[in-house]
Amino acid sequence: MIRFDRVTKKYEDGTVALKNFSLEISRGELLVLIGPSGCGKTTALRMINRLIEPTEGSITIDGRDISGIDPVELRRNIGYVIQQIGLFPHMTVAENISLVPQLKKWDREACRKRVDELLDMVGLEPDTFRDRYPSELSGGQQQRIGVARALAGEPDIVLMDEPFSALDPISREQLQDDLIRLQSEMRKTIVFVTHDMDEALKVADRIVVMNEKRLVQTGTPDQLLEHPADEFVREFIGVHRRRKAQNGVPTVNDLMCPAPVTAHPDQEPAETLRLMKEEGLEALFVTDTRKRLLGIVTLEQLEASRHENTSVGHILKPPPQGVSARDGLGEIAAIFRDPRIPMVPVLEADRLVGYVSRTSMMDGLAEWGKVGD
Repeated sequence: MIRFDRVTKKYEDGTVALKNFSLEISRGELLVLIGPSGCGKTTALRMINRLIEPTEGSITIDGRDISGIDPVELRRNIGYVIQQIGLFPHMTVAENISLVPQLKKWDREACRKRVDELLDMVGLEPDTFRDRYPSELSGGQQQRIGVARALAGEPDIVLMDEPFSALDPISREQLQDDLIRLQSEMRKTIVFVTHDMDEALKVADRIVVMNEKRLVQTGTPDQLLEHPADEFVREFIGVHRRRKAQNGVPTVNDLMCPAPVTAHPDQEPAETLRLMKEEGLEALFVTDTRKRLLGIVTLEQLEASRHENTSVGHILKPPPQGVSARDGLGEIAAIFRDPRIPMVPVLEADRLVGYVSRTSMMDGLAEWGKVGD
């Protein structure tokens, strides 16, 4: 599908961004490029849609050298999702999503149908979100629109450059889960850049580890964990995972996100809604001045109440059952049997000190199983 053949990128000042890079990416594969900052992973990704041109070597898609394809036409047929999202603020959600189909001369009804189809696909109700503007969305919702826009023109290839790294942990984990689900349904060819090892191990069919502008090793997550090619890969990926196994069953303290953002019960819904959008959150614990846990509110609750003369304390829901930082996975798993619970509060006496998300809990269970093998 995509083939790099001995590709090098060198700038006029002598800076080398990529060295002798060769790689084949199969159709329908979710391939992750990972490595330390400056290793060349983003350079390689941006060469696929010709945002960066190679100095030496060639890149082909389905056997066709992309240097002979008009860059504008090439980019219209490749989806692109970036960390900054890049939604046009003056356009509605529908207008943002339908931008590429319109450029490809789709008729109005086809564009409308595609917008609604994609909103459903990324878990956003079309009637609710179609006519909103980006400023009216949370960070997680904006990134979902970014993913929908990348898929709008029905591209075979989607490039994702650290798409979830700016989001809060809960939204990030939810979008990782969404990506895995969407990929199982669509089987696009996805090239995904990240600096987060756990994210790479979670979403990838295959991982390319890069260092010092070169490809160091490629393989499935299990292959890299079990057979690191050298000391760099062992340190960058293997040691982190081995530590978890050596430490035995993780506790809540190993899994929790500390110091969560909270709301006060006297806050107005509109004020709390602004806070959640600024932080990119979709749910928020409510605490008093002593950080005692009082309840939980969701983005949907606040949206429905933002014009009412009320307070967060009057609309919050009872909090999920809490756990202690010393508790094990069994306690968390029992609470998460209720599918409506997005996160479990971690309490010290009655004070909120952190939370555990559903995805963190599932990752912990997976590690537990590996330890017992």
